[in-house]
This record gives sequence, C-alpha cells and structure tokens, in this order.
Amino acid sequence: MATPPPPTASANSLIPSGLPCHCPRCAKAFSLYANYSTRTARIGRQLHRLAIFGGPIGLILVAILSGLFQRHSFDLGRSLGFGMIIGILGPAFFFEGLALLWPKVRTLRCHACGWEQDFPWVKSPHPNQKKSGP
Repeated sequence: MATPPPPTASANSLIPSGLPCHCPRCAKAFSLYANYSTRTARIGRQLHRLAIFGGPIGLILVAILSGLFQRHSFDLGRSLGFGMIIGILGPAFFFEGLALLWPKVRTLRCHACGWEQDFPWVKSPHPNQKKSGP
C-alpha cells in the first residue's frame, strides 16, 4: 500500500503553497514566523560568510605587506591607511557582490529535530493580473 504524500500548505494556511506544513522527520507543525525564511541559495550563504571573514583576513594581509615594505621605506604617507581601508572593504564587497548573484530560496527549518530544506523561489502572479492567452 502506497503512503500518501505529505500534507502541503492550503489556501488558508500561513505557510506559502507548495511547502509542507509538518516536518517530514518529526511531524511537528511548521509556523510561518519560526520555521520559514527567505534567503540566498546555499552557495550564496557561503559567499556571505566569506564576506564577513574577508575584512579581517584583508586587514592581516595589508598589515603583513606594509610591514614588509616599511623596512625599506619609511615614507608611506597616506598610502598605508588607504591600503588598510581597501584591504578591509575590498574582499567584503567582492564576496557580498558575488553572493547577491545567487538566486533566492525559501527555507523551512525544524528547530526540534534540525531538519532543513531549501525550496526554489516561485514568484506567483499578482492577483489582479489577467492571464494572457486563450
């Protein structure tokens, strides 16, 4: 005997349609406010983490490079401060810009058992928009 498909959100539910209403692992009901989120896809989230850690890593690299160059020349002037600003902001802007290129997904997460799944973002048509075609 085949098992029935898991229940999905209905028209009067707060969870958007096409997403499960209960956790497939522990059968706990999902809440829109606690379990549902919209964010970038998994690779975009990894790039966002790189953007957060890119600033300190860039600052360390600039400090090391300025230490190497200061041995030979003590007349760096304003270039050291500018290099530190570029070293901090450059990697952060670069990785965050790459993260923005990844598509958005809808994520359901069960806090009871740790289950998490990304669902593709489906843009529904506006309710007042007329369908084209026959």
